[in-house]
Amino acid sequence: MKLFTIFTPNFLEWPLAIGEELQRKYPDTKISGIVTSTKDLFDKVSSRKDIIATPLDRLDALERKWLSGPLDEELLLKYEEMLGTAVLRNLITADRHVGHGLVSGAVPPRVELVKITRDIDMTRRYIIGLVDYTYNTLKDLNPDLVLLQAVAGAQALVIHEICQLLKIPIRSINNTRIKSRYILDDSLFIRMKVVEDLYKNALENPAVLGDHIPSAREYIEKFRFKPNKPDDSRFNHFLILKRLSPLETIRQLLPNLKGVVYSLFTRDKHILRYQTAWGMLINNLKVDLKRKYFFLRKPFLRIKDLPKRPFCLYTLHVDPEATTIVAAPIHTDQISVIEALAKSLPIGMNLVVKEHIPMIGNRPKGFYERIKRIPGVFLVSPFEDVFALIKKADFVSVITGTTALEAMMLGKPVLIIGNSPYLAIGEGAVHCSDFNKLTEAIGRTLKTPPATDEKLELYIAAVFSLSFEIPIEKRFESFSKASKDFIINNHEVVADICDKIVEIMDHSDSAD
Repeated sequence: MKLFTIFTPNFLEWPLAIGEELQRKYPDTKISGIVTSTKDLFDKVSSRKDIIATPLDRLDALERKWLSGPLDEELLLKYEEMLGTAVLRNLITADRHVGHGLVSGAVPPRVELVKITRDIDMTRRYIIGLVDYTYNTLKDLNPDLVLLQAVAGAQALVIHEICQLLKIPIRSINNTRIKSRYILDDSLFIRMKVVEDLYKNALENPAVLGDHIPSAREYIEKFRFKPNKPDDSRFNHFLILKRLSPLETIRQLLPNLKGVVYSLFTRDKHILRYQTAWGMLINNLKVDLKRKYFFLRKPFLRIKDLPKRPFCLYTLHVDPEATTIVAAPIHTDQISVIEALAKSLPIGMNLVVKEHIPMIGNRPKGFYERIKRIPGVFLVSPFEDVFALIKKADFVSVITGTTALEAMMLGKPVLIIGNSPYLAIGEGAVHCSDFNKLTEAIGRTLKTPPATDEKLELYIAAVFSLSFEIPIEKRFESFSKASKDFIINNHEVVADICDKIVEIMDHSDSAD
């Protein structure tokens, strides 16, 4: 079996373990792919002769090649005709560095690739190089399966698009945002198409999910009794709050100091996408200081300080994040989204905006002030209880966020602006991505009955049926922070993923 993947610092041990497990059934299993990180990581992957095959390329070397050559206008037109203008434009948006200017809610990273691609023709060279490499590599290799951590950036997005074109099976391991459950998804925009398809079948015949409906009902009942954020969100929030301690700040900065020292004695070429060791140290120190400033000064409102008026709740996304730059590429400027909502609400209604804890200290200067200047908009502390706000709100608006499902389970109508998997439920939400139609859409949202328990149970049962759990352990390791020991201790998860891959392969063979 031939697999293709993107190796990253957070997705290194998983594909290697999956490849090893698949070798039990398919002894000739080999993995090819792209390594996004340092030369040390590339050497670690390439040294695994038992499981690694060619091509194995390092992203930094590829990027330097794409940017060093002339702009090929013929290739530009060829791939625009082949994939469409929207796809090529979305690739720019989906890249956190090449498309940095399209995200206004985060401080631009101080990396060389950002500086280079300020020249639009360098951006075009980059995108065409990326597309051409991906198309020719996948066409020549013709893998049995492409397996990705997620479609969360330009490299993964173009692989997905080319796989659709060449009819190559592709799956990404997506977080369902329910407990610590993940799914092998084959759809773009984190839409969980396999869940949607099973859910629609269950609407006709609920018996297909009969074994999972009691668990789904229990999940909803427990959530309503004591609402909780998804496990990974609570985990990340814990880490950020922990860093408010001065001692923890010093401890977290030690690796950066080691990096500075190491960089003085190495001649390795610096990665285009990475900050210098010194730059990373300064940036992390600045973020920590800003985080402490906002925590101590508390420039945000408390729930008790809000005017006693009807309101819509909008929860800010992390910037940049796949849920916007990939799933909603037209709506990456969250201030414009907030402004459009504020201009479209009934005249007697306010807009309450809640910050996301991971973004404290990471917003650009003036970001919060700009939001607070918009008439009728009130900025609430990220430390306030989001579920208390949902319960008080007249409706909730999101681009694609998990707050939509949480609001549905709490009986609140939702206005969804981007591509969201929860639109599949078919109740309790209105979809509107056209700002010119927001006023009418908000009117419909306010009249929308809550999603019924029957539909919610079937949808969550479909998630339970198709997903697997990757627990967060006491030492705070999770899917994206998994060590080799963590994976060994959770071998049943690896086996479960491989069983699902074998099912995909068997289905693909029977379809042929």
